[in-house]
Formats: sequence, structure tokens, C-alpha cells
Amino acid sequence: MGRGVALDDLDNDGRIDVVILNSRRPARVLRNVSQTGNHWLQIELRGVKTNRDGVGARVRVAAGGLVQIDEKHSGRGYQSHFGGRLHFGLGKQDRVDRIEVRWIGGGTDVFENVAADQLVTLTEGGGLAAGHQSWVRGK
Repeated sequence: MGRGVALDDLDNDGRIDVVILNSRRPARVLRNVSQTGNHWLQIELRGVKTNRDGVGARVRVAAGGLVQIDEKHSGRGYQSHFGGRLHFGLGKQDRVDRIEVRWIGGGTDVFENVAADQLVTLTEGGGLAAGHQSWVRGK
């Protein structure tokens, strides 16, 4: 009998995996090994002026004609969680044109020309994780 579920990319391959917490039995890990040929981007937020995990921040990702919006939440339910990263499926787009983060404290950061198929850490106030060459800090 399942009691809870956690969804996250456990092996950093861009595919969401599942952990099922069972009653009186060991947890079960369902590793996603599907092959789609599509691109993705995962975003981890680091708050500085607001809260450390960026909870409440709203993230807008634009890649080609594709635009997606997500918000960072904390917790999800009894013995369940959807992970701490935001995951964006990009289809055939191999770059993200623009990422806009609206922090809960009112500030906005913009990052441009980010390669797909990676986990990036965006820090409030304009920091993009090492290894990224082209970005622009916003307002």
C-alpha cells in the first residue's frame, strides 16, 4: 500500500523519476529510462534577499516559440514531494532564449542564451551557475 510519492530527477538526466513510500515495505524507486530525443532544462533557485530556496518565485522560460511558467513551492502533501527543482521540457529547442525569475521579494533577474539539457542554479541578484557563458542580469 503506497503512502506517499516523491518526484524528482534522481540521476540528473533530465527525466523525472518516482519514489513510492510504502506502508510496512521498503520504498520503491521507479527510474525513468525513456528515450525521447527532446531537450530539457532544470532550474534550481537560490534566494539571497528572500528565502534560501526561492520559494514563491515565478519562473518564465522562453525557447523558440515555446513559453512556460512555473512557481517554486515547498512541500506538497502527506509524505509526498515534487522535488526542489523546476523542470521544463523544451521539445526540439536546444537553447533557452530567455529565463525570467520574479522573486517573491519583488526583484527580477533575466538570463539569456542558456544551453539546454542541464541543471542550472540561478541566484537571486544575478548569478548563473559556473559553466555558462552568456547571460544578462535583469532589473
